[in-house]
Amino acid sequence: MGNDQKLIDTLLKHAKSSDEYLWQLPVIEPFKKEMKSKTADLKNIAESRFAGSAKAAAFLENFVTDGTPWAHFDIAGVADSQKHLSYCPAHGGSGLMIRTMLSYLLDAKA
Repeated sequence: MGNDQKLIDTLLKHAKSSDEYLWQLPVIEPFKKEMKSKTADLKNIAESRFAGSAKAAAFLENFVTDGTPWAHFDIAGVADSQKHLSYCPAHGGSGLMIRTMLSYLLDAKA
């Protein structure tokens, strides 16, 4: 999820070349409105409990300076024990998205 299609497309390319999982999800406009509060600047929980990753992106977007490209990786589901992948340990933290980010950063540096 993010606000810059070029950045998202670049990250998708690096994930594919790194043999890692990545797909685009939307930042949903109504979820942004659910973050408004009568008693605080912003609330970090919305009206319903569904679509947690999309709501997380809607929340995080409030902390990004206007005009700054950003992307949110919701990796909680793959952060642990991805032993079916040869480059991940059998137990513990999977390290998924490290290869993608390293590929992206090395390419940006070049």
